[in-house]
Amino acid sequence: MMYTRQLKEFLNELRLAKGRNCLIFAIAANSEEFVEQAESYDLHVNEIHLNENINLLEVLSDWEETSEDTVYFVEGVRNQFPWILGYLNLHRDIFYEIKRPVVIFGSEYEITEITKYAPDLWRFRSRTYDFIDKKEIRGGFPSTLSEPSISVEKRLHYALPIFEEESVDAVRERITANNYLLEIIKEDYKRAELYMSLAISYLKLDDFERGNEYFERALEVRLKLNDNIGMSIDYRRFGDFYVFKGEYADAIRYYREAIRADPDYAAAHTNLGVLLYDLRRYDEAENEYKEAIRIDPDDAVVHYNLGVLLKELERHEEAEKEYIEAIRIDPNDAAVYNNFGNMLKDLKRYDEAEKEYREAIKIYPDLAAAHYNLGILLKDLERHDEAEEEYREAIRIDPDDVATHYNFGGLLKELERYDEAEKEYREAIRIDPDLAAAHYNLGNLLDDLERYDEAEEEYREAIRIDPDDGEAHANLGYLFLRIERPKEAKNEFEIAKELFEKQGREADLKKVEELLVDT
Repeated sequence: MMYTRQLKEFLNELRLAKGRNCLIFAIAANSEEFVEQAESYDLHVNEIHLNENINLLEVLSDWEETSEDTVYFVEGVRNQFPWILGYLNLHRDIFYEIKRPVVIFGSEYEITEITKYAPDLWRFRSRTYDFIDKKEIRGGFPSTLSEPSISVEKRLHYALPIFEEESVDAVRERITANNYLLEIIKEDYKRAELYMSLAISYLKLDDFERGNEYFERALEVRLKLNDNIGMSIDYRRFGDFYVFKGEYADAIRYYREAIRADPDYAAAHTNLGVLLYDLRRYDEAENEYKEAIRIDPDDAVVHYNLGVLLKELERHEEAEKEYIEAIRIDPNDAAVYNNFGNMLKDLKRYDEAEKEYREAIKIYPDLAAAHYNLGILLKDLERHDEAEEEYREAIRIDPDDVATHYNFGGLLKELERYDEAEKEYREAIRIDPDLAAAHYNLGNLLDDLERYDEAEEEYREAIRIDPDDGEAHANLGYLFLRIERPKEAKNEFEIAKELFEKQGREADLKKVEELLVDT
């Protein structure tokens, strides 16, 4: 069989995902030729050939009756176009509950239709394999969030999928399609799904009156069907939407309604935990994560998110246990190794931190954050050549990352490669003109090169952005002393003194007071 490298990766992923939730899309003529290959990896394949009479989610709901080595191969999605697209999109959470790998095979057309009309389902995927043109498409990677300080490591934080931006035309097309389906579909369960799809669509158009109207219709049908699980999912969807809109109080309210309807709905606890963490309500977030773990102890993402939270609270031993558990459950998640490396670096366990960063890079070579964090570690260990290599690789992957250019500039300045350092600082400023630290450090560099007019300009810009930066005022004062402008120097030292007093920076305060005596 052809596609040797990609096929091997595909089969390895299925084997590693054994007993876990994992959604894969495969562009292929059919699934038949892959069954034998999967079985050679000691996997049991359940084939599902869809037609108009088969409900995919009903078939998959029996997953607990299968052996742990079971994988599902699904084909024939096109036979249920278009209604299945909205149906699967709204029910994507069920794939999160199914602890068996599911592979959806289809033509390029079928997979493209899924990306357009089931975008939230699409975001649930692990990866997409193209066995026709032999081009591999990586699945979406969790979003990267930087720590507040520009000079510290980057951490990666998982949130479950919320909503992607869509054009107004795309939303209106979905509304038209759903209204058509309502005219021909009489089954209550499917009508509830269509009402919910319409509710979300109208909310996306900021038509909250109609959105809430269809939401209430969906809930009425759920109540009639005694479908508490479906009701819980719908409340959680509304919670997700209000996160997307930035209306966090409403989001929390809907998440709590979801939990009230079904207390064992792990995804609602998880999403609520993520939101509470982002709002710095750490105790509540911890409770939600732990509840999600109680319900589903094999969810690597929740263990990971709990590890991130515990690290934030400096409860390092507990955080380490969560990171290790996340890795045990899912040994192929680069983000976990990256964050675990960050914590080990903070604890000065440098050899272990380096090992974790390199493991992250091994799993996902294009993870810019891991290269960046490894670069910081190697710089701190004075392994400058290796640090430079990692910074350059991070920039190759993500050329517009301000933190990497800024910190690379610091390394080059330390190596006295001033022209290159200046270039990196200026690139950081181009990307983020309001990054005070870059202006300040560029000012220091220009001051050292005796380019005083330019240095003064950068110090003043740093002060404009951050008037409470005592160091910028003090260094501008030093510059004025060197160019014999003592009155201006004294003024800057006075400001620096006041700021250092407020900030309790005794050592810096003492230096400035000595300068004021001599000025």
